[in-house]
Amino acid sequence: MKEFVNNDSTAMVFTDDLKNMVHLCEAEDVDLIGNMIKMFNEQNKEARFGNFVFGPVVMRMYHHFDNPDAALKIFEDSKACDFFDQLATYQILMDLLYKHGKYDQVRSVFDVLTEKQIRMVKYPKNAVILVMAACYKQNTKDSFEYASKLWSNLLSVGHNILRKSVSLFAGLALNQSAPHITLEALSTLSSQKYISVFNLKAAALADLNRLEDIIPILRSTLDADRPEMQNNGFTEDVIAKIQKNVEKGTLNKVMEKEFDLILKGLSQRKLILPTTLDALLCKEIKYFDTTDRSPLHTSFRNYRSTTHTQPHREGLKQMY
Repeated sequence: MKEFVNNDSTAMVFTDDLKNMVHLCEAEDVDLIGNMIKMFNEQNKEARFGNFVFGPVVMRMYHHFDNPDAALKIFEDSKACDFFDQLATYQILMDLLYKHGKYDQVRSVFDVLTEKQIRMVKYPKNAVILVMAACYKQNTKDSFEYASKLWSNLLSVGHNILRKSVSLFAGLALNQSAPHITLEALSTLSSQKYISVFNLKAAALADLNRLEDIIPILRSTLDADRPEMQNNGFTEDVIAKIQKNVEKGTLNKVMEKEFDLILKGLSQRKLILPTTLDALLCKEIKYFDTTDRSPLHTSFRNYRSTTHTQPHREGLKQMY
């Protein structure tokens, strides 16, 4: 196939050629795949009548080989124009770039996606999660401005923003010394009963020195039926931030005593979690809905493995 692609300018790459090579190649063959994609995409488009969609399958190949540079290179190649115009392809590429800390590139790919509006969708929900995660990880003034502009655009078009995206934007605002924006972002959620939400809210209120408003949030965890059996608790760094503000003596004696009792109860019920708010927000999404698998979208994985054991994390169904 290398000889065929490199030396025969009149040769044609057919659907089965590319399909077989994508599923049989090894890591060192990704350049060959790239050349085949460009030939396949440029040659006599009117002569191709197959309905096989290569974009997600090819991008899963790059993800499998953990090669973000090659994936981005072929994605940006003008000779591969329209080859990757599927929402799933963008999501897989953004995930791979995010995994390798290429946050600027995540934003660039997202910008292309919003400009093209594939399938008439300007802000795909999963892509919004990834770009918000990239901005959160960058944690710079520029990334905060980018995320804030995106947030405003999402609200202006009535976008149903997923809780994960809201939490990441709220966390970025908190890190950028804008706890008031954190609270405003969290207020858009219909439910405040999720662990990331009440941790962010408590941390933001602590930064605003509104300690009396934090006590009901802490108490609600203890008042819940069997709270230790739920997805509940406060991270160590959030509790430490609250304690630091309490030690400044801004609470009256009655409220300070109540806080100490609540803190003791949280500790006894093991609701002070040995983790950080950052780790909570950046926890990998494991859940995969097995009822919505398309043979086309999973074809690359089917070739690579005969078993599909997808881990499930409680609570991810509610993310949507």
